[in-house]
Amino acid sequence: MEHSERACVRGNSDRVESVEAVVRRWTAAQAFGRGGKIGLRTLGIAALLVLPLAMIEPFFFLVWGSVVFGILFLIVGPYLHLKYWGERASLVGVKGRCPECGEADQLQPFVRTEWSPPMTVLCSACGQSLTLESEEVAA
Repeated sequence: MEHSERACVRGNSDRVESVEAVVRRWTAAQAFGRGGKIGLRTLGIAALLVLPLAMIEPFFFLVWGSVVFGILFLIVGPYLHLKYWGERASLVGVKGRCPECGEADQLQPFVRTEWSPPMTVLCSACGQSLTLESEEVAA
């Protein structure tokens, strides 16, 4: 379920703009499914990137390939699943003006999406990284 929350973005020049943060709340079942999908997608991409190396040296790949796949599926996969399963609210985007360039555009979360201000967001118009804060902190 998506809803909007009032927030502020601060640029490097300390100009502050009031914006609306679009936040999606996840139920426990949705978060569990989302964690599994993200974990499996990441593991699949990593496995596909490593697999062509088996053609270069197939016998050596039996040893180090087993270690790599073991680490991927026994450590990285469960870690990603638990990380995204614990994320109950995600920042989808920010509606408002960039304090640096003044463009009214959709600001996107940078790297992490878990809703817990302060966060870093990017302006798609000028590429500037901005700090998203809740309105109580900015006041």
